[in-house]
Amino acid sequence: MVVLPPLPDATDLRAMKRPVLLLAGEHDTYAPREQLTEYARAFPEARAVVVEGTDHYFWRREREAAVVIGDFVDEALTRR
Repeated sequence: MVVLPPLPDATDLRAMKRPVLLLAGEHDTYAPREQLTEYARAFPEARAVVVEGTDHYFWRREREAAVVIGDFVDEALTRR
């Protein structure tokens, strides 16, 4: 079992006034899909994306992860 430090509470996350990308792998033990999507709800503007067929380190799915990140950045920059 992996033990992580406590995450900021929902009040702190709601204060985040920027787009947020939460990215995890399908088999990510640090950020399981259910927890990732639940955590994303605490932000005013968050997107949770799960890359299928990989883990926390995006083993053999680096390109897919890079595309998700690039698309997110492009979208965030064009909305300003």
